[in-house]
Amino acid sequence: MRGSIPSPGPETARYGGNTPCIEVRVGGERLIFDLGTGVRELGASVKGPLDAHLFISHYHYDHLQGLPFFGPIFDPRSRFTIRGPTRNSRTVKDVLSGQMQQPFFPVTAEMVFRAQLEYQAFEAGDRITLGGARISAIESNHPGGSLAYRIDYK
Repeated sequence: MRGSIPSPGPETARYGGNTPCIEVRVGGERLIFDLGTGVRELGASVKGPLDAHLFISHYHYDHLQGLPFFGPIFDPRSRFTIRGPTRNSRTVKDVLSGQMQQPFFPVTAEMVFRAQLEYQAFEAGDRITLGGARISAIESNHPGGSLAYRIDYK
């Protein structure tokens, strides 16, 4: 089984066994979609600080559970703009901070994240241009709602 829980091993070697995280490099920008357990390996592969734009599709735990283990988020030289939808009056910052609260997690994001962080709402119908790439979002059919992102470049 893959998807909701990380399951690396021989059976998932072709596609990987981590929960969702996609990196796209385009127009000199680094875009990261979702923060599943794959983001831990992405962070481990980076030497030095990281400057990236993070886009969250939705807030199910399999799309967030890698964040507390993403090394560059602890580096004060790293910079991230984190974008995601507002759900039930909770902003992307509210949700990400909320998953790292006791008794669920031993430390809070505010205690340990040292990267320069900017949080921005990104809703269905929104568009942004980064490095010549246009990123847009539509609402998809998923329990609790989820954004589907599209990247257009050249």
